[in-house]
Amino acid sequence: MSLKFFKLTSFFTFPFLIFCLALFFYFSGIYSLFPWLDIPLHFIGGASIAYMALLFFRFWKQEKKIEIKNRFILVLLVVCVVALFAVVWELGEFFCGDILRISFFVQESLEDTLLDLFVGLCGGLTGGIFSKV
Repeated sequence: MSLKFFKLTSFFTFPFLIFCLALFFYFSGIYSLFPWLDIPLHFIGGASIAYMALLFFRFWKQEKKIEIKNRFILVLLVVCVVALFAVVWELGEFFCGDILRISFFVQESLEDTLLDLFVGLCGGLTGGIFSKV
């Protein structure tokens, strides 16, 4: 496999580690002891997706595929990528929890889902604003 492939797949490392941390919190019972940990984890998850998106944009700039010169547009695109991932994730949680009845993914309420989306987007916005691409 090419070096480029390994570089591109490495961009998913931070989001994957956050996902593994969420699984650890769930299966170790830490979420049961500290249910509020869900909120900072969604924020960090949004930031990790923003970081991943920024790595892709930097890679594409180096490859002369796309260059985003306007800072506002870059942050907007990063938040859009985070929003896409967040919505797909919450839809996946709904499908796995409510349709397949997998207990890890059971959604507590509409308010919880919306809060998860909002906090994830805040993490993505923060990641996009404070980035250096």
